[in-house]
Amino acid sequence: MDLSKQNKECYILAMRGEWDNLGKVCKEAWKLVLPITGSGDTSLHLAVHSGKEEPLKTFLAQVMEIEYTLYWKSFAENTPLHEAATVGNLGAVKLLVELRKEDLLEMNIRGETPLYRAARYGKLEIVEYILNECEDYYTRSPLNWMAKGTPIIHAAIQSENFEMVMMLVDFDKSLLEMKDSKNQTALHVLANMPHIFESGYLKGFWAKLIYDCNNVLPSLLFSTMIVRISFFNFLIFFLLSHHRQKTDGKNIEYMDYHETPLLLAAARGIIEVVERIIKAHPQAVDYVTTNDRNILHVIIAHRQLNIFEWIQRRDLILHRLAKRIDVLGYTVLHHVGITKFLNHSTFGPAIQLQNEIDWFDRVHEMIPHPYNMHYSKDGWKPREFFDETHQDMLDKGKEWIKKTSESCSAVAVLMATVAFAAAFTVPGGLNSKTGSPVLLSDPIYILFTALDIASLISSLSSLVLFLLILTSPFEMDAFRQELPIQLSLGFNLLFLSVASTMIAFAVAVVLTLKSTNMVWAECLLYLVTLAPITIFVVMKLSLLMELERSVRKSLRFLWKLLPMGFLTMFVEIPSKVLSNKST
Repeated sequence: MDLSKQNKECYILAMRGEWDNLGKVCKEAWKLVLPITGSGDTSLHLAVHSGKEEPLKTFLAQVMEIEYTLYWKSFAENTPLHEAATVGNLGAVKLLVELRKEDLLEMNIRGETPLYRAARYGKLEIVEYILNECEDYYTRSPLNWMAKGTPIIHAAIQSENFEMVMMLVDFDKSLLEMKDSKNQTALHVLANMPHIFESGYLKGFWAKLIYDCNNVLPSLLFSTMIVRISFFNFLIFFLLSHHRQKTDGKNIEYMDYHETPLLLAAARGIIEVVERIIKAHPQAVDYVTTNDRNILHVIIAHRQLNIFEWIQRRDLILHRLAKRIDVLGYTVLHHVGITKFLNHSTFGPAIQLQNEIDWFDRVHEMIPHPYNMHYSKDGWKPREFFDETHQDMLDKGKEWIKKTSESCSAVAVLMATVAFAAAFTVPGGLNSKTGSPVLLSDPIYILFTALDIASLISSLSSLVLFLLILTSPFEMDAFRQELPIQLSLGFNLLFLSVASTMIAFAVAVVLTLKSTNMVWAECLLYLVTLAPITIFVVMKLSLLMELERSVRKSLRFLWKLLPMGFLTMFVEIPSKVLSNKST
């Protein structure tokens, strides 16, 4: 048989898992050690993917009589032991270690030993077997600890197998001191993985819904997530307990925020890591980069609200951090103008700009007044710098809100037209003698009329709001409250108009079918009526909720300005008069 055809047949049998048939085709031992894949893998490499010991054991018995090491490594220089460690085939690993123990220190093209590869892919059983059952000569060799500038402990953390990480640290605590090619330790790596902590796992409305539902009906998915988060919180304590923090109590400068686990965790919004590092090393809160930026600069530039609020609750820390000015002359308020770390908003640039203005106001309220007018080395005051860096967002916000308002205005006009026409297209017709509706005395007809009026009023009101938006000057401050309120109210009124029209349509059909006993038709009608409303709510729920949040925030602001101010004035004046009389 032609060699290429035979290799093809062997490959197909291996892919199908037909190991007995593969053994029959390769009766001659030399066929088992020839490459049969484009990556240079032999039948021995592929046999470990069976997940069992037997195929490999049979094949190894066949090749013992020949020189089997000619193609022992694939083109990526992986031995069969590398492959077995990668897939987690413990039986195959034991066989191969007994056969060629020296392969434990063989490195592939990436510089990975079998132990490193098992750690990288989270194969706990393989790591445990090699560390506990093999001699120190093989397990404690420096060849195992680093590959392509990445320490084994970093690879283990990235595999998210917490038990394996602790096993490696227990085996050799010096692994925690190892740094990668970017000069990062294990804590840096963990601090750069927000998704494994509760604060970064789920965010927004759906997160709250899942957390609320968990109190009533715990799901397997949620329970698994909680267990995972709990173990990684424990892992933070574990790493900190073994990690030696070198500090003399003074401010320590770093190359950049990613050079220290605390600042990196703060930038990623991982409150669990921030709290535990500061608890273990309180002076860490004073750390600064070589650009004189502290943790407050970092979280403001990265928009990490949860950590910002955590610092706000600690007045002493806040007052000390807020006064720092970096090498560019930027205060913490200047850092609100940094847009490098902004993510694209799913709610549109107008809502994102409002959030940015709100972020500026938050920071503005908590810093000393002189810093609000501080000039940077480039001659920028904080608000001027903010306006300059957010000009592009302002332009996009203008375009987005204009297009949205134009589209919604067209729909509002259409809904008003339908509602107006429906008012003169009376279900059941008119009385030929009096000209009044035939069904005027029917309560369902009254409901139809009320719904039609509600649809007309709400559609025209939303149209007025969208026209107000289109005629707005679109200044930066208009995006703080004015435009979001108008847009939100316009959306809600338009939605009310659509809902009223659909329900009025259903009521009109019910009036038409009232004389019949077609109950099934009425039920089907209700379902069809609710379909457009349901689709709209589901598709735009997140945007509607974000707009509602903006409106609530704006109303709270107005409440502080209007009613409470007047009430305070009326309460204070009589009290002053009475006090004067008494004296």
